[in-house]
Amino acid sequence: MIRVVSPTYNKSHAYALVIGFHGLGLDGNSPRKDHKWPIIEDLGKNDAIFIYPNAANGSWNPYPGSIDFAMFDAIVNSM
Repeated sequence: MIRVVSPTYNKSHAYALVIGFHGLGLDGNSPRKDHKWPIIEDLGKNDAIFIYPNAANGSWNPYPGSIDFAMFDAIVNSM
């Protein structure tokens, strides 16, 4: 999992949480490497935290009870 946080991060400031999901067979690096996420990060760098997780089995299973669903909840809760 990749986490991108503003260099001026302040724990008393509220930040938006942006989670970038990769495509089938890819990993958490692909949104930043193969798409335009670094541009979006630059635009929101002072107001957002960006997370790029890896799907447990290479593809996302977004249904309740799945490991990916639980991981999403854990990411949101920990941030």
